[in-house]
Amino acid sequence: MLNTNCYRHTPIIQQYLSIKKLYPNMFLFFQIGDFYELFYEDAKIATSILKIVLTKKGFSAKKVVPMAGFPCQKINYYCKKLLKLGKSIVICDQVNNKLFNNSLIPRKIVQVITPGTVVNEELLNGKKDNLLVSIFEKDNSFGYSSLNLCLGKLEILEFNHINDLMSEIEKTNPEEILLPKNFAYSFLFNKRIGIQKRSISNFNLKKSYQVLISHFLSNKKQKSKLKTKKLGVRAAGSILQYVKYIKKNIPSHIQNLKIKNKHIYIYMNLSTRKNLEINESKNISNKNGSLLSLINKTSTLMGSRLLKRWLVSPICNTSEIVNRQNSVTILLKNYQKITSILEKFHDLERIITRISLNQSIPKDLVNLRNLLSLLPKLKILLSKILEKNLIRLNNKIHLCKSLNTLLHNAIQPMPSYYINYGNVIATGFSKKLDRWREIAHDSLSYLKKIELKQKKKIGANSLKIGFNKIIGYYLQVNKKDSCLIPNNYFRKQTLKHTERYIIPEIENYQEKILYAKTISIDIEKEIYLSILHKITPFLEKLKKTSYSIAELDVLNNFAKIAINLNYVCPTLTKNYGISIINGRHPIVELAKEKSFIPNSTYLSSKKRMSIITGPNMGGKSTYMRQIAIIVILSYIGSYVPATKASIGPIDKIFTRIGAHDDLYSGKSTFMMEMLETAYILNHATSNSLVIIDELGRGTSPQDGLSLAWSCAKNLAKDIKCMTLFSTHYSELSDLEKKYKNIKNIYFDSLFKNNEIFFNYVLKKGFTEKSYGLSVALLSGFPKKVVLNAKKKLKQIHKEQKLPIIKAIKLIKKINFNKIKPLKSLIVLNFLKKILIN
Repeated sequence: MLNTNCYRHTPIIQQYLSIKKLYPNMFLFFQIGDFYELFYEDAKIATSILKIVLTKKGFSAKKVVPMAGFPCQKINYYCKKLLKLGKSIVICDQVNNKLFNNSLIPRKIVQVITPGTVVNEELLNGKKDNLLVSIFEKDNSFGYSSLNLCLGKLEILEFNHINDLMSEIEKTNPEEILLPKNFAYSFLFNKRIGIQKRSISNFNLKKSYQVLISHFLSNKKQKSKLKTKKLGVRAAGSILQYVKYIKKNIPSHIQNLKIKNKHIYIYMNLSTRKNLEINESKNISNKNGSLLSLINKTSTLMGSRLLKRWLVSPICNTSEIVNRQNSVTILLKNYQKITSILEKFHDLERIITRISLNQSIPKDLVNLRNLLSLLPKLKILLSKILEKNLIRLNNKIHLCKSLNTLLHNAIQPMPSYYINYGNVIATGFSKKLDRWREIAHDSLSYLKKIELKQKKKIGANSLKIGFNKIIGYYLQVNKKDSCLIPNNYFRKQTLKHTERYIIPEIENYQEKILYAKTISIDIEKEIYLSILHKITPFLEKLKKTSYSIAELDVLNNFAKIAINLNYVCPTLTKNYGISIINGRHPIVELAKEKSFIPNSTYLSSKKRMSIITGPNMGGKSTYMRQIAIIVILSYIGSYVPATKASIGPIDKIFTRIGAHDDLYSGKSTFMMEMLETAYILNHATSNSLVIIDELGRGTSPQDGLSLAWSCAKNLAKDIKCMTLFSTHYSELSDLEKKYKNIKNIYFDSLFKNNEIFFNYVLKKGFTEKSYGLSVALLSGFPKKVVLNAKKKLKQIHKEQKLPIIKAIKLIKKINFNKIKPLKSLIVLNFLKKILIN
């Protein structure tokens, strides 16, 4: 524990503790000269996770002060490390560098960075949204709110089931999650980083509602909507209060409040996205094996993030999808020209955010200037395309000519990284600045002359002039040359390999140099801030421009992959069902060395379920997944891998594929299988697409068959959803005879010379052939093991046939003509029992 009795501490530790008190649970980077230092527990923890050296800063309050630090220029490197671990950082800088004043240097917090509120370009993943999420629970219902600070967008959702909440968490993958301290489901987040436990008072309904109304100045319609979303309001209010705590105020650019209706999107739960490999590949060795990585050929980071948003939340609005399709069709002929322009664009979306938050660096203004210079060329190209949706996008792209002119005149072609370094404002923009720069430049030239003069005078080739914020300008020599130093040199600092000295000539002149440099940098800061204020009126137009470029990029991307991968435009129809001719799995077809064998699909009100059989590795799982992927691509506006596709209304997509357990929650493989299937049976509707692969494998054959039969019957007869049901239970083929909307299909194969050959062709009918032993041999099973398995299989078949053979022999011996009718019936029942058993 820290000793917070400040009067007993040294002045600098008192200063440190007073700042640390404001953010006790965050790492405090405390600037001392050219280093950021951490003290006490921060230092000890940082030593371990940042791999920096633990030292000490003398004594304070009669105790050793543990200390660890790093050079100021490496701050982004260490911030990134901490953010990846879900940690938050407070940066405290020196604000007055008076070198000759022995009083305590004043310091202040310049930035607070948390995983969900970071906007710095160097600390962000450009290809994914950075989200801050808050959750509130009451009576097993959940309020959920997410803030995309880079977009200035706050969203509110509510869920009635924990599975839906966790699915949304998995879908959006937030960097930071705010939970009430008494949150009942905290254990589900134990494996996640970036979890912040907040006081219950932060989720107060009345306070949250007032914060939202006050900030967004909500209209009557929105106010009435908010009153019906009490749990969501609590979550959203806590986010704004947290942002105010971090940023000292609620940023004005957070202007978009959206109360989301989850029914306008196709619902996909967590297991569905995992099984279909929407965002991530299941194959750890192949990170590029997901659908997102396959279709993401966007030219900008803005487009890349928007594509992911579309892909995880396909929309149900067919008119909007048709608009996208029309644009893609036109862009098929223009995508190369548009790509050549878009690939030069910087991340306007996040540049705008940093300007709004006064966290922009000179590089942002250079990138904004470059982007604005490219816009006229893009608008000219788009103006030649007469398509309704593209015309709309072009109209929302604003040139901002006067802003472009300002940035060209005011900012250096290649400015310093930070405004504090100077050399950001262009020469000629301010006469006052030019004058002070000239004074500073002349002074530096004079110092260079001193360096050459002293080097020649004492004969030390290692001698050079340097500067730091602690001792000012100095002459530095290697230790081997220290014997050449005359008596009028005053040693100021000793390092491992060098010595630093002051001479009267430098000491007398440096105040003039520092004054000129300080004045010129102060003038640059004033000009820089005035430029940022002049950008503010353009921010709304820049936001519209940003989103339009992102949308254009995604549509152009769809055209690109349609051409390169031979995709076709699907038809979205109001008619129930799915019709796909020669459909292909987009990921598998690229991974295969041989050409992919396409297969067709037809589901309708007359054929709601396909029961699919065939050998292991025969193509069943790939086929079912490709149907779901084609549906998803259709509902985001993309072309699809098929010869022709017609897709009817879809509200949800469910999958039950593969075997996995959840040991952390104490759930077996079979329990997970049952939970996932139960969720489908309880939530699917007639417009849902359901994919079930090998249900009932985790229990006895009798139980498994019974469950598979009953589930298939329920899906086809009661729910009446579109279902693809693969199985090895041959008994399920009988369902086709009982229910007209169920059809049997199978993947054919050839078995020759003890080898199996898959042709991946789908046919009508049913097959009992699994060829499990042949597949085992293909996978690398030792031949001895497979041969023993074959012997055991023959023995099992023989044992299964014995009761039947005995019954037949018995029947042959019985002369039914000599037995009375009643006794004949008894004998027949007895034989029937033998056969059944």
